[in-house]
Amino acid sequence: MKTLPNTDVMATILAIPPHVLAPEESADQEDSQHPVPVNKLQPTTASPSIPKIIVPSTEGFASALDLAEAIEKSLNGPKMKMKILETGHVLITPPDQDIFNHIMSLNQKLATSKADLSPAELASEARASVRSAPTHAADIFFTDGSVDTTIATAAAAVHHDEFAALYRLPDNSSTLQTELLAILRALQLAVPRDINVTIHTDSLGAIQALQTVSPKDNVNLITSVLATTKNIHGNGRYVHLNWVPSHTGIPGNEAADLAAKEALSLPQVTAPIPPSISQIKASVRRVSHEQAVTCLRPWITNPTSSAHWYNTTRTNTTPFTRNIGRKTRNALHRVRIGYKCLAEIKGTLPLACCHCDAETVSPLKHYVMDCPATSDMLARGHAAAKDVIANTSHDALARLVTHHPPPR
Repeated sequence: MKTLPNTDVMATILAIPPHVLAPEESADQEDSQHPVPVNKLQPTTASPSIPKIIVPSTEGFASALDLAEAIEKSLNGPKMKMKILETGHVLITPPDQDIFNHIMSLNQKLATSKADLSPAELASEARASVRSAPTHAADIFFTDGSVDTTIATAAAAVHHDEFAALYRLPDNSSTLQTELLAILRALQLAVPRDINVTIHTDSLGAIQALQTVSPKDNVNLITSVLATTKNIHGNGRYVHLNWVPSHTGIPGNEAADLAAKEALSLPQVTAPIPPSISQIKASVRRVSHEQAVTCLRPWITNPTSSAHWYNTTRTNTTPFTRNIGRKTRNALHRVRIGYKCLAEIKGTLPLACCHCDAETVSPLKHYVMDCPATSDMLARGHAAAKDVIANTSHDALARLVTHHPPPR
């Protein structure tokens, strides 16, 4: 088999370390770097029937070079194109909207709407859905994800008649990410087993995400599922994805649910995935808010005279004049926030009023309270200048600053 020209790129696509895709160097190195094959994994939790496997982060790639080469052909083939968006995000854009149905059969509907069914009827429909899924010469997987919102942990699990594989995702991963990861890992476990694949999931959201023509988020997970499915399909095997409602007494679904909850307690992350774009945006909003609060807290706890002024003038709820010019609008807002003029900032007071020539050490207070040129336009009669502004309509203030601009 030929060596891939760029193992770093393929590692990005598959979300696995580059050394897993690198050519084998020796038996010793292979033992230390490559995951143990599925059929040799030992259970970590005692069970009378199904071993629980805590799968390392590189699990599922015992035949990584085969899988990587197949995926590379798929990505570079005539029917699909690939664009590296950023580290950990790969976009595959299908040429038509039926690409999902070309590589995977699907059942995501019940005979009757879920909302119209009693618990007993829903359980009966779920059993019928499982029975209708293809089982001939097929591996049967049940997948599930779990999120503990109280401590922000996330996990996924794959249940098979022979084993259950447990995965711990990074904290704050979403429910959709856990469900997609579980489906992906089931497919990766199925790759070397060389038979057909049927996957039962209780996540409609994951199925709908996989049907998205041009995914904008969780791109790495979605395209990895599609590429792995395409690889299996290209070998003459079918992949069937079947939706079953959760908590309806289906043994495999209940076992996957319990395994996913058990995986929440794993001590470290075993399935690292890049954060979704929505998670990044949420983190940016949270950090920005925290930084803004940190910066503004001193101003809130020890407000300046301008803050005191604006806390009063903001109570003026009269409507603003429409279509006023920018110069007038800026002057109006300066009066509303109780700004300091340049002479106060430079320390060159007193300043002569530009309307009555009176010298003053408080230019804005003089403009509002004492200047004869502005007396007819303001609701004077209040003890403080800020109260005068708060009780003068915004229309009147706009006329004031237009005919008699405030001190600069």
